[in-house]
Amino acid sequence: MSVTVRDVMKLPCMKGAEIVAGKSGIDNVVTSVTVMEYSSYSDEQDRIYNDVNYEGSDIVISAFSSIANDQKKILAQIMNSHDVGEAGVIIYYFDLFIKELDQRVIDYADGAGFPIILMPRDQYQLRYSEAIAEITELIMEDRRQTENFVSSIMETFVSLPKNQQNITTLLRLLSNYVHLTMILLDRNWKIRAFAGWPKIPERETEEMINKIAEGCFDGLYEVITFDEVTGNTFSLVLTGREMPKKSTLEQISDVIRLYLKMSPDEFTESVGTSQLIRAIIGDEPLKMRKLAGNLGIDAAKLKCMLIYREPRLNINSGEVILREIKDCFSRYCHDYLVDIYAGDVVAFLDDSMASQWLPTLTMLSDSMRDKGLKPICVYARNLSDPSKVREAYLNVSANFDYAKKLYRDASIVSYHEIMFARDMKEIISGGEESIRKEMDVLRHMECFGSESYNEIADTLSSYYFDSHMSVTETAKNLFVHVNTIKYRLKKVSEMIGCRVTDMPEMMELYKALALRRLLE
Repeated sequence: MSVTVRDVMKLPCMKGAEIVAGKSGIDNVVTSVTVMEYSSYSDEQDRIYNDVNYEGSDIVISAFSSIANDQKKILAQIMNSHDVGEAGVIIYYFDLFIKELDQRVIDYADGAGFPIILMPRDQYQLRYSEAIAEITELIMEDRRQTENFVSSIMETFVSLPKNQQNITTLLRLLSNYVHLTMILLDRNWKIRAFAGWPKIPERETEEMINKIAEGCFDGLYEVITFDEVTGNTFSLVLTGREMPKKSTLEQISDVIRLYLKMSPDEFTESVGTSQLIRAIIGDEPLKMRKLAGNLGIDAAKLKCMLIYREPRLNINSGEVILREIKDCFSRYCHDYLVDIYAGDVVAFLDDSMASQWLPTLTMLSDSMRDKGLKPICVYARNLSDPSKVREAYLNVSANFDYAKKLYRDASIVSYHEIMFARDMKEIISGGEESIRKEMDVLRHMECFGSESYNEIADTLSSYYFDSHMSVTETAKNLFVHVNTIKYRLKKVSEMIGCRVTDMPEMMELYKALALRRLLE
């Protein structure tokens, strides 16, 4: 048995509270309660969130007082909370600070199954401490009555996104439940993963292990050994204020042993690129540095990402794409890795190619098409650190389908185009008024003599989104003469007052045409 959002809603402190979004997440497991308030909001808070992986199924209490007038930041905070595995958010003092929730926030929460709970309006006498006390007592009482917690831990684990289903996440779940620091070591007592209670930096964990190995650690600790699992011997070190009873240790041992057996690729002695890619996307810096060192790769230089998505990807097509990419980048890059991850071919590499990026990617796409494959390549450059890599990967995963609808004939899509598609998706989720405002500029094209509005709009859409602003390619794509395209573009330029290639002057029209295509 586990405490869920549904159980929390039944508490006396939640009387009059209402779930206004994310109702499908009402059975999200709640393992803890936390308060999230800042005196001011900054990019540093985004960085802190982006630097973590799964943090535990907290239910968050907040009034969003410092960002109450910025719906984009509220949305960002909701997205961050969901990304790190939190169970939902309880918003206090709604009419005092936040006057309304943007439709984008509601839509995101509904889609993600992330409950947003509003406490009763106008009841400013309510205190955070009341909810903290009651929710915490409910969680502790549930744990006192639950002898076997393995099923609830695994239920939470398998409900997480695939990129979060790793040993670090599992240790964090267990650590949050039993309030112990857990450190997994290999046969050489090298740290493979850890979760601290309370949170401790990696440096302190290494110091702790050194003291235990030298016999000079002055705290309580327990060591569970796993002999010859996946061809290796592992040790799990547990330390905290007090050690749990034997039955609890046995359950922890069972969970870890099961995971080690079920995920042998994550712990093989012969480390491969797939494990390193998983560590980069999962933002596991400890594991990333170790794996990269074993492969002789400087992880700090891997600032570019490629994702090749092939609808018919299988063993044969995957091998072809892998071989093509490796053959190409081995000539240009010193540090690179390529492998299949979550159904895509993913590559991380240094930026040695510089200005040769697009010609090289175009050559690769042509070569793959000659072999009967039509993968779409998404590329991102200048990713400053692993947290940005993870952020970029998640953005591509979340917005790829929208970008494909917009750039429907493209074989190469940039990360900037992915983010532009995301922005258009947000405008559409904002409702009819938001869409009408952005598309108002299209009224300029309603009267073009013998040329219909649709012909002009289709021409511009093909020119911008399918033809890389090439008149020849646009004519080819629309099966008309080049002079017809030139004439239509000239008419638009005369009507708008600038050339169709001028940016940012034409950005309003570019956005309007993008929305038109996505709404078709």
